[in-house]
Amino acid sequence: MKKFLLVVLSLLAVTTFSFASIAQVKTGKTRPLLTKQLMGGLVQPNCKDLAPA
Repeated sequence: MKKFLLVVLSLLAVTTFSFASIAQVKTGKTRPLLTKQLMGGLVQPNCKDLAPA
C-alpha cells in the first residue's frame, strides 16, 4: 500500500509540474513586449553600474 501511495504521489507531482510549465509558455506568448525590450528596460538600467567593475 505504501508503494502504491508513493507511485501515485510521484505521478501527481510530475503532472502538476508539467501543467505549470505549459501554463508558463502560454502566458509568455501574450507579453506586450519582446524579450529584448523587456531585458533592456529592466536589466540594463539595474546592471549598467556593474559593467565597469
